[in-house]
Amino acid sequence: MYLQTYCVAGVTHEIEPNLAEHIRKTVNYEWQLNKFFDTNAVLEMLPKHLRKELLLHINKTLMIRVPFFQDQDESIMKEIVEMLRSDIALEGDTIIHEGQNAERMFFINVGSVFVMAPHALYHVATLEQYSYFGEIGLLVTHGRHSTTIKAKKRCQLSTLSKEDVIKLLKVFPDFNMAFRKEALRRMKLSQSALAKARPSMCSEHRLMIEIVKAHSIATHDDVKTYAVVQLLERATKGNYVKVGVKHVTPRCRGSDPVLKYIQTLVFHIHKGVTMSDIYLDITFYQVHSWRSDTYLGSARIKPASCEPGKVDYRWHYLEDRRVRSEWDNLWRVINEQAPIGKEDYDLGQVLVRMVRHRDGSGSVAKIRAVQAMKELAMLEHELETLVGGKKPIAGAGLHSPAASPKSKKPENTNKKILRKITLPQTENSFSLLEKSKLLAKSINRLAEKIVIKKGLMSPPP
Repeated sequence: MYLQTYCVAGVTHEIEPNLAEHIRKTVNYEWQLNKFFDTNAVLEMLPKHLRKELLLHINKTLMIRVPFFQDQDESIMKEIVEMLRSDIALEGDTIIHEGQNAERMFFINVGSVFVMAPHALYHVATLEQYSYFGEIGLLVTHGRHSTTIKAKKRCQLSTLSKEDVIKLLKVFPDFNMAFRKEALRRMKLSQSALAKARPSMCSEHRLMIEIVKAHSIATHDDVKTYAVVQLLERATKGNYVKVGVKHVTPRCRGSDPVLKYIQTLVFHIHKGVTMSDIYLDITFYQVHSWRSDTYLGSARIKPASCEPGKVDYRWHYLEDRRVRSEWDNLWRVINEQAPIGKEDYDLGQVLVRMVRHRDGSGSVAKIRAVQAMKELAMLEHELETLVGGKKPIAGAGLHSPAASPKSKKPENTNKKILRKITLPQTENSFSLLEKSKLLAKSINRLAEKIVIKKGLMSPPP
């Protein structure tokens, strides 16, 4: 439970046990993948043309099996392999989060990932090896990811940055059109799947807390103490279930320790659970070197008492919330002591600053998804028009009244007369003379019809 000590850039930091273990596992996995071989160092030594050939050889499996790279020109492939960067993710890691700024797109070399339901704890789809994700946010104006992706198992990933993708789209127009068409198709499929699985009563919340200091939690100033922070959810039977991982504060000396510990906790409200069922438990312990640590007391706080977006800054009393059996309580009564949890003495106080934020129930994600599909559809139509060389038709495909056969206006008779005049194939003197005579007769007939129609002269007998 003690914090781990790490030295970064000459500065010593105390890291929580769960974070330290996660760092250790990540470093071990990277070591298993690369061993002593530093790919970047070798590539820097090679000439540029040979570097591209080596990168094509290294990524040949990815190029053949990932749909993103299929049917692409070799010149594009050589540019892409030089832009690819490697990344890894452990089981349960959140690779991208819904609403997060889109900076990269990802290709799965090894492993698989879950596509999570909006603001929920379950998944709606699984992307296996040689799939890709995260490209939608790079192509639209808002520049945000539309879904949350979590690693199902350990993953080895290749990534393309937003700047590199934009560069490829500008340099290769055919690739630009194909990429946007495929992105629109995938967007429609993912949104239809998410719409079916979107929970009706689910929202995501973030709780930012700062344990500023404690008061009178120990008998003297020579002891060391620390606190354990845990979110709890009250079940239907009245018992409490742990939500997420626990967090441990640094060890401090004194009866009035100053902790200044800051942490962000994420939790979900779903069907059958309300905000009043969520509790924040802060438990203090006294450190011992030769035996187990001593329980000092717990402060149980309701995040519902904190209004969203407003700072809640106050003292909270510690209570004895240890779970004891009826025999333990009976023994305390026999020895003229109060039952557990009903003591009259003060166990101390803790000063907590707390802010609650709501990430939403999916309404913002829906708006972003609709905006993305509109932009991709509009760009697809513009690209097709540009490549096909056709002028865009107003209202095309919308069954406008102008395109309906019922609303077709009668053609002007004057235009019919002029259309009957056909120009000859060769421009010799005889044909020009005949053409001029025919044109003069047509103009005379047209003039007579206009004059007669206006009543300026009577028609010929």
